[in-house]
Formats: sequence, structure tokens, C-alpha cells
Amino acid sequence: IRIAICPAAKHKTKMFPQNKIIEIGKRLAEDKSLAILLLGSKEERNYCGEIAELISKTQCFNLAGLTNIPETLAAMNECHIVVANDSGLMHLANLSKRPLVAIFGSTVRELGFYPAGKNAMVFEIEGLKCRPCSHIGRKECPKKHFRCMRDIDEKLILGQIKNILYPENL
Repeated sequence: IRIAICPAAKHKTKMFPQNKIIEIGKRLAEDKSLAILLLGSKEERNYCGEIAELISKTQCFNLAGLTNIPETLAAMNECHIVVANDSGLMHLANLSKRPLVAIFGSTVRELGFYPAGKNAMVFEIEGLKCRPCSHIGRKECPKKHFRCMRDIDEKLILGQIKNILYPENL
């Protein structure tokens, strides 16, 4: 079983907190048959490396900055599911036709950057008065609470991933 995680984004308010990504990865790595591929740009390599180290030295592989766009899409196509923030890689994953778990923080569907298709599911905090704070994201939360991402329960995301990976357990 292979899963791709795209944990970074150009703007910090589009990034699911690192500790939550690590928790999801650690829980997934309890299945010793599972491999986690971390995808991202050269600029995101160190960030993804920190995550890989904390998830699993034997099951989590940092490919950030090592693949070009066609190779990244090919890697996604080899995975059973892709988990991504609202980023360019989320849109690339949407092209892969693999199940996509997208995580939205500072941006919203109405801005037009939402994944399309029946294979995509989005996790977000709906009804938060400060959303959207930007149409492309920001360096930091203007309200300083970052509730749009902090309030998303990683256990719900993990549950959705497991439902997709292990439908026989439903």
C-alpha cells in the first residue's frame, strides 16, 4: 500500500500543522505494509525531511525536490490515495484520478480553487467568520489563532484515509 502526502504549500496559512501531519503519518505507519511518499518542491525538501524522520525511518520517503512534475504525477498514480493541502500539488493530484483528501485552511470553494470530481474530499472548518482571509494564502494568520487549520481534527482525516485504504473494515 502506498500513500502520497503533500505536506507543504507556498503560503503558511494553507499548510496543515506539521504535528498533525506527523500524527497521521505515524498512525498510518502502524501498518508495516504501507509506504508513505512525501512530495514537494526543492524549497520544501527540508520541511518534508523533518516530517519523514518523525514518521518512520523505514516507511516514509522524502521525495520533495527529487522529482519533476511528470514524475510527481507518476508517483501519485502509483499511490492508493493522495493527501494534500490546497496547493499546486493538490491540483496535480486531482488529475491523477486517485482518491484525494484535500485540506483547506485560509481559502474556500467559492474562490474557485477547489478539487473537482467524485474522488476528491475536502476537510475544512466551514462557517469560520475569518475565512477566507486571502484568495491565495498568507505568511501567517492575520487573527493569530490559525483556527482554519488548527481546528481540523486529524483523527477525522485519518479515519477517511483508512476507510479508503481498508474498505473491508467498514
